[in-house]
Amino acid sequence: MRHCWRWFVVVTMFCGRAVTGQEIGPGFVRNRVSVEGAEISYVVRQRSGPVLVLVPGSLVGADDWTQTVASLDPDLTIVIVELRGHGKSWPPPHNATIESLANDVVRAVDDARVGRYYVGGHSIGGMIAIEIGGRHPDKVKGIIAIEGWTHYSVARNAFEGQNDLTLSAAQRSRRDEFRKPVLSTWTPEQVKEFTSIWKTWDGFDLLQRTPLPVLELWGDRKRPHANREQMQIPDRPNIELHWVAGASHFLPFERPGEVAEAVNAFIRHAENRAR
Repeated sequence: MRHCWRWFVVVTMFCGRAVTGQEIGPGFVRNRVSVEGAEISYVVRQRSGPVLVLVPGSLVGADDWTQTVASLDPDLTIVIVELRGHGKSWPPPHNATIESLANDVVRAVDDARVGRYYVGGHSIGGMIAIEIGGRHPDKVKGIIAIEGWTHYSVARNAFEGQNDLTLSAAQRSRRDEFRKPVLSTWTPEQVKEFTSIWKTWDGFDLLQRTPLPVLELWGDRKRPHANREQMQIPDRPNIELHWVAGASHFLPFERPGEVAEAVNAFIRHAENRAR
């Protein structure tokens, strides 16, 4: 019965072309697109400014960006794409890779018909942003990777595995609440498989080759800043490494205002240079 109910919920979500996206913020509309083996849900806020595509991190949906979106430039057109099995996308991924998840995101953005865009993401979403920007410079204007490991070794070499030491008790509770919808519907095996995907991906060569402007945004864990070799981030003039003092891995809800400020400044600078 549990599985039947789960599919009833999914069908109910998608019985119309668009349903409300107001849980993210005013002006958002929720849409969906069919991809191979899944329905991908995304929300869109149409405005007059540049387009920003955002990808949430592991085990959370589009609402992970709610606080950050509230401080982003109000003129930005924003598209938030939920990964398979996250938010209102279904079913959970099987044998997924960063590359295959990037394909889903690109398909959703193509469906939104918003033109060229900046692509950003948190954690695995940041890796997906690098993958998309590296492969599609014709579609993408800039890359924003927020705590998106370029290589699995970064977690150990740069941060000694410390990801949440600066979170308050309230922030830890909020993170856990955001994860509940996924953790309550996925099997432990599905969770384990998905949370290991990042260990098989390497984005260094993509960053080494891309001509696009790149913003790498990281929390410093209240410790001396790691160098670019430890971070596996090429030292190139188009790649900006920005540190958020006294923060850790979960920047979109630990420091949403500072994330938004850095993203706004990055897009404004890139737009001015392109004129």
